[in-house]
Amino acid sequence: TGRKLAPALYNLGREGMLPPNFACVGFARREKTHQQFRDEIKEDISTYSRTKPIEDSFWDHFHEQFFYNHS
Repeated sequence: TGRKLAPALYNLGREGMLPPNFACVGFARREKTHQQFRDEIKEDISTYSRTKPIEDSFWDHFHEQFFYNHS
């Protein structure tokens, strides 16, 4: 997820290629908050995205579309 999916979604979002109601929900056994999940996603994007650095003005809105669900 971190190496490929998160950076790909970020780049698609920056290019306006995701629908306005886009959301990404992560599921795993580990307990964490939505914010912890978003912080991990941001770190993955910072490391693996082809476009660097992360555009803060875009990220401020984009990160709100990521959610985490403990299963």
